Amino acid sequence: MTSRITTWFLMHAAGAGPGSLKPLAALLASDDCVVERPPISGSGPPSSALDTAVEALVEALRPHGSSARVFGHSMGGLVAVAAVLRGARPGELVLYEPIVHAALDPKDPGDADALKPDLAMHQLSRAALAAGDLAGAAEAFVDSMGAGTWANLPREAQTQLSAQAPELSALAEAVSKFPVDLGALAETAPRIQILRGTRSPIFTRTIAQRVSEVLPQATLIDVEHAHHMSPVVHPDRIVPFLLRATETSIGPVRQ
Repeated sequence: MTSRITTWFLMHAAGAGPGSLKPLAALLASDDCVVERPPISGSGPPSSALDTAVEALVEALRPHGSSARVFGHSMGGLVAVAAVLRGARPGELVLYEPIVHAALDPKDPGDADALKPDLAMHQLSRAALAAGDLAGAAEAFVDSMGAGTWANLPREAQTQLSAQAPELSALAEAVSKFPVDLGALAETAPRIQILRGTRSPIFTRTIAQRVSEVLPQATLIDVEHAHHMSPVVHPDRIVPFLLRATETSIGPVRQ
């Protein structure tokens, strides 16, 4: 008996780490589906870490060809599309609210409104760091992705994120400036599902909308009752879309 093998690469959000996608990986893995959770990290400035993560994903995908699938959550979605622009050719991308600032035009009134919460987050984070308030800087970042989320975090998570606040703030800045040529992506990208939560902030929802508008191979899907961190805290709402992509795998045959 033969079966098709699919390899999924799950790319995590900023401040979350690959462990955040472990529950999603557990729901996805099977005898015919291998799941990898690469870290987005590295030495040097955050922009270098992003570049390193993109190049590492390109190399990791190379042996798999179209039998690979990539899921990108938030910053992980940015890394996924950048990898495609640098030559990666997975069979499909599933992007959950990818943080692709290049999709927004600050001169467009709607896009400018969507950008306001993100700009406010950067200002609050910088001010808190200047005052030595690490928790305040981390709180600004976390709450920019959904009202009240910092207050709902366990104390251990708050402590960890506070310790990481300077690096997290710098990483968020690097993400906001990371170049993406959406025109080139439209010419080279595989099938794409772009997911966004109905309870997510206007910033991430608008980016998802704009990316889908310029990519003819993309399908925009609203996930009911989901918010920006749903891939982490509600993986059961997200995994059906990955399973749908897995079913279209044309990977190597397992004997």
